[in-house]
Amino acid sequence: MTLWLPWWNFVLCLRPAFSRYRAFLWFSAALAAFCVRDDLRGVTSFVRALGLRQRFYDRLLDFFHSPAVDVPKLTLIWTGLVLGVLKHPRRYGLKRHLKNLFEDAAAFTEAASPVYGEKGVTLRYRSVDLCWHPVGCLVRFVAVIHPHRGQKIFLSTDLTLDPLTFKQAVHTVGVYSYHFWMAAMTPRSRRSGNPYLHRKSEYYRKQVRRNIAAYHCHLQAGIIAQGLLQMLSVLHPETVWGLFGSWIRTIRPGIPPSEQVVALALCHALPQFLVGGEKSSALAIFINERLDLDRAEGLRLAA
Repeated sequence: MTLWLPWWNFVLCLRPAFSRYRAFLWFSAALAAFCVRDDLRGVTSFVRALGLRQRFYDRLLDFFHSPAVDVPKLTLIWTGLVLGVLKHPRRYGLKRHLKNLFEDAAAFTEAASPVYGEKGVTLRYRSVDLCWHPVGCLVRFVAVIHPHRGQKIFLSTDLTLDPLTFKQAVHTVGVYSYHFWMAAMTPRSRRSGNPYLHRKSEYYRKQVRRNIAAYHCHLQAGIIAQGLLQMLSVLHPETVWGLFGSWIRTIRPGIPPSEQVVALALCHALPQFLVGGEKSSALAIFINERLDLDRAEGLRLAA
């Protein structure tokens, strides 16, 4: 079984968050690129990872700015999907623990927000290692209270991971590695932190809001991509290892593969997924029609 079929079945669940099917396909392509790219150089790396023709760089940028994606709705659907995957742990009592994580205020630690661009923001977090039934081992759950963004729960099978950073989102998927800079933005000195938007025209403020929305869309897509890697790790570990095709020293029996291992397995399986074309998914057809066969990336995927 190709690893991309369960990946695509998860992604299809997110379709209701898009008012246009073409926008959904561009979103799916961006998710695929998040999962398989080997560098974190923004949308440029998406084009390389999928072997796309040069002109589709602008199409990807257009997607992130598109009003056809409802980011709050996308977040809600994704949350529901994750909770659905967690239905077995909840049945075995984990739901009670997760629900109560935020109730013990004394258990939380304060720290400066690690989110890029957030200065002077203090969040509170606590880390708890609990047994997760599908994995059959301990999983690190981190409850976070953000003063503006509310409550979140993150999880990782790596118990050595710093609960404050969860660097897989930064270094493996590259969630925070790209910013939608506005060409018309008024230059500011490095030490000036206030853009004084109230002094700008309504058109200028609208463009700033549009860029912020694009950045939020990029962040949510990256978080979803990381979640997809984690779900494939937990639900299809044997398939992942079968497609990994490489070697690492720290393979441990019974421990799900890391996000990076899943990403490499997906990368190795991508040509097979695209060859399947119509039998695989609409996404395979969508990418095939946009391959650049004059570049090494496009030829490799089309081979």
